Amino acid sequence: MNKKFFLLVNLLAVLGLASCSETKNDGPKYENDTQVIVLNQGNYTEQNASISLYSEINNTVQNRAFKQKNGFNIGGTIMGATMDLYGTMYMICSNPDKIMILDGATTECYVEDLLNGHPDLVTPRYIANDGSYLYVTVSGSKYEVLPDGMYSYTESKLIVISMLSGQVVKTINIGSDAEGILCWMGYVFVAHREGVSVILAAGNGSSVIKNIETPAPVRHLVYGGNEHIYASCPGVGLLEIDPFSQTIYETHEVEMDYDGVITTDRMANNILYYVNTYDENWNSSAKINRFNISSREVQTLLEGSYFFSIGVSPFTNNIYTAETDFSSNSTLKVLSPQGHLQYEHEVGVATCRYLFISYGKKIEE
Repeated sequence: MNKKFFLLVNLLAVLGLASCSETKNDGPKYENDTQVIVLNQGNYTEQNASISLYSEINNTVQNRAFKQKNGFNIGGTIMGATMDLYGTMYMICSNPDKIMILDGATTECYVEDLLNGHPDLVTPRYIANDGSYLYVTVSGSKYEVLPDGMYSYTESKLIVISMLSGQVVKTINIGSDAEGILCWMGYVFVAHREGVSVILAAGNGSSVIKNIETPAPVRHLVYGGNEHIYASCPGVGLLEIDPFSQTIYETHEVEMDYDGVITTDRMANNILYYVNTYDENWNSSAKINRFNISSREVQTLLEGSYFFSIGVSPFTNNIYTAETDFSSNSTLKVLSPQGHLQYEHEVGVATCRYLFISYGKKIEE
C-alpha cells in the first residue's frame, strides 16, 4: 500500500503547489482520479464474477480488471464488499464462500481466502466495517420453505473479524435471514426477518442489546442526513428509525423492491433505490426512484427493463445503476446528480454493487 497515498495525495499535491515558486519540483507528479469499482456478481453456476473499473474523470471503463491484474479469476459469486480509509477492499464471495482482500485502486489481490474453511462462514450475504472490525452477515445452511415458495434461513449469524489480525473475535446469532449492516456511533445495526438487531460494536461488548420489531422483514439500512436510520421493508416501504431511542419513528409507505437495496446521495438528503415489477407473463419493467427525506416525495429518475444495483458517488454525486439479465454483460448507466442519463458502458455479468475511491495516480514520464 506504500505506492499510493489514498485520500491524502491530493492534499499533498496542493501543498506542494503552494510552496516557494522559485524552487523546482522534480518529484513525482500525480493526477487526480475518482474511480468507481463496479462489482459484477456473475452467474451463480458459472463462477464468472468480475470487477470493472470506471473513471469518473475520463469516462472510461476497464473490464475484467481483476483478471488482468492478478492473472487468475475471482472464482466465485461476488456478494458485496467494503473499503477502509486507506483504500483496502474486503470482498465477500459465495460458491465457494470466501473473503478476499484487494487494493481498491488496482484490484491487486493481497489475500485470496481470509478465514479459509472457517465453519461459520457459510453463504455470506453482506459486509461492513467500522475501521477496526469487519462485520459479515451469513445465512448458514438451515432453512425452511415459506408459503410463497421462498427459502428462509433460520440460523443466520453476524461474524465479527478483527481488521488488525484477520481473526474472528466473535460470532453472534441473529435469527432468520440476516442481511444489511450499518455501523453507527459504536453500535452495529443488522437487518433480518424479525426486524433490526442493535449490537454493541466488537470492542465494547458481544450481545444483542435490543431487537427493534418491524411489521415485515428488513433488508437494508442507511443513515440519513436528519440523523435517523432508514430501513427498507419490502411490502411496507421505508422505516425511519431513531437510533438514539432505537425505536421506529415513522413508516413511509413507498413502493419497494423485494431486494430492498437502498443508498443515499452525497449529503444523505435523498434515498435512492430500484423497483422491479412483472406482468402476468413475467416480463419485467424497472425504475430508479428517489425519496426526499425532507419532503417525503418520490421521484422516478430512470426506467428500464431490470435493475439490480444502485450507487451514488460521494465525489461527483453521480448516480449509478445497470440493466442486467444475469446471463450476458450488463449495461452500466451513469446519471447526473439531477437524475439525467449521461453515459452508458458495457460491464460484466449481473452488476450488483459499487464502491468509490479517490486517489492520486502517478503520471508516468
